[in-house]
Parts: sequence; C-alpha cells; structure tokens
Amino acid sequence: MNKKVFSIVSLKEKSDDTKYWRKQPVSKRMKALEFLRTILYKDYHGATSRLQRVLSIAQQKTR
Repeated sequence: MNKKVFSIVSLKEKSDDTKYWRKQPVSKRMKALEFLRTILYKDYHGATSRLQRVLSIAQQKTR
C-alpha cells in the first residue's frame, strides 16, 4: 500500500467507492475492514490482535 497517495474531496461529492465495494466478494471486504480496524486500534490500548469479548452471566431471582 502506498501511504503517500491520498486525495481530499468534499463529502457532498459523489463517489464510486460504494459501487466498488458492493461488487467485491465478502472475504475481500472483511479483509479490508480488518485492515482498517488494525490501523485504528494499532496503538490504542494494545488491541492489535483482536478486540476482547466480554461476557457476564446474570442470575435472575425467582419470585
């Protein structure tokens, strides 16, 4: 990936990105999503491998 190339566009400007990504297979979209997640969380609390899943079980009182 070339990190030196980028463009600045208006949010009101139409883009072909949506059409492009909808044509891509799910596996490619998921890889791109994981890539963006890794970049976002790279130095954020050391969550580079995976986000932690938290599970707690609540006991319901009987009436």
